[in-house]
Amino acid sequence: MKLLGTIIFSLGVVFLLTGIHQAMTVGFKESYWLFMLCFMMLMFFQWVKSKSPEKQEYKEKSESSKKVRVKK
Repeated sequence: MKLLGTIIFSLGVVFLLTGIHQAMTVGFKESYWLFMLCFMMLMFFQWVKSKSPEKQEYKEKSESSKKVRVKK
């Protein structure tokens, strides 16, 4: 996940910076699509991050340690 996550996040940042530059030179209306690509890349990054095996392994460990003991 690390390489894929880094590439997706980097693309999101590049689209954001390009969108800001284009918004300052030609206007927001013409650069709107760049901001939407940035948003899509960052949302895709969050989805990939949530599906990573490291996160699933961490959830399993934390769930097993949260077992509730009932006192009688």
